[in-house]
Amino acid sequence: MRRCWRRPRRAASADPPAARWRGRRPNRPRHRPRAGRARRSRSRCRAAAKDWAGSPGRSCRPPVRTGDARQSSYAWSIRARLRLCESRTPCHQPANERSRRHHPVHPDDRRVPAGRGRALPDPQAGRADQGRSHDPRRFGRARQRAGLDPVSVFAFDNAIVRTPAPSVVQGLRTGAEAPTYEGVLAEFEAYLAALEAAGLAVERLEPLEAYPDSVFVEDPAFVLAEGAILLKPGACSRMGEASEIAPVLERRFERVLALDEGFADGGDILILPGEILIGLSARTDKLGAKRFCELARALGREARAVETPPGVLHLKTACALVDEGTVIATPALAGMFGGMEVMETPTGEEKAANLLRLNDTILIGADYPRTAELLAARAQIVPLPVAEIRKIDAGLSCMSLRWKGR
Repeated sequence: MRRCWRRPRRAASADPPAARWRGRRPNRPRHRPRAGRARRSRSRCRAAAKDWAGSPGRSCRPPVRTGDARQSSYAWSIRARLRLCESRTPCHQPANERSRRHHPVHPDDRRVPAGRGRALPDPQAGRADQGRSHDPRRFGRARQRAGLDPVSVFAFDNAIVRTPAPSVVQGLRTGAEAPTYEGVLAEFEAYLAALEAAGLAVERLEPLEAYPDSVFVEDPAFVLAEGAILLKPGACSRMGEASEIAPVLERRFERVLALDEGFADGGDILILPGEILIGLSARTDKLGAKRFCELARALGREARAVETPPGVLHLKTACALVDEGTVIATPALAGMFGGMEVMETPTGEEKAANLLRLNDTILIGADYPRTAELLAARAQIVPLPVAEIRKIDAGLSCMSLRWKGR
């Protein structure tokens, strides 16, 4: 009987197992995971996994941060669709861009190798913009609802003001000339009308005769859409103002935190698109600034302290936000705003830097025509009288608390 030919059996090799596979592929390629093993998601960074899961490499959905469930789900869907980094530090960089880089403020700049596929296009970008990196100035309405739009820092629809008391003429001041009560009240009424004309719903509080400076409600409190922070003004005569406004904030906000250490005035706090600045001044000390930064992070915002030049009462006495990428400031403060464009005030109009941007309107002192001309192309300019409140070292931003409702 004829037997079929068989390949002779290969003799056992003394080479290591890796050498035997040289030149040919195994039945189960080494680059594939074994059957039954789940492949870990690699569309996010290690730091995000540490933030949300508490252990390196573990991947899970981050907790909901907002109060409304439907809005929270929508915000999560926007983040998932745009494939943004989910770290608590808001770098907001696409997780699978070609550069594989993080924003420099990210706590961990190492990245897990991304999987296949390209970054999803920006839903608000035109055809010519597809494939470009996500520029914060091209954030759309969907991203604004998700809490990612920097333009919203000057979009307001609510405000709190307090009617000046007759004792306002005894308010703190460095000059010798005292204001008149009638003059301060007239300027306050014009200011109130400008807020309402800009589209804000204003709550007007009763005057406090025991506190001459209580008309400047911005100093004892700080407000955001996410919550409020009760501050501790640095002037002894204003110590009780925070407790007077606390019931109002507890009624209007779900979260109200309190500064328990140091001193901080709201006039030293400037909100920018990517961060919050708090100036160290005669009214705000280092301990108060440090504690404020911690409370701001508890509300989901990044904050840092900056030095206020000598002779400047508050940080916002000498600077203000003009639009999402521009700040106006005196020459002494021009170098502290990172990569933002800085407009310097004209010579002789340094006090014009204390202006107020509200939606599409800029409120500015009526005594500063050259500054108003520089800003005319940025927004609608509304000049207001400030001669009387300027005598008690105040400005336009001091007389209201402003925020965007959720």
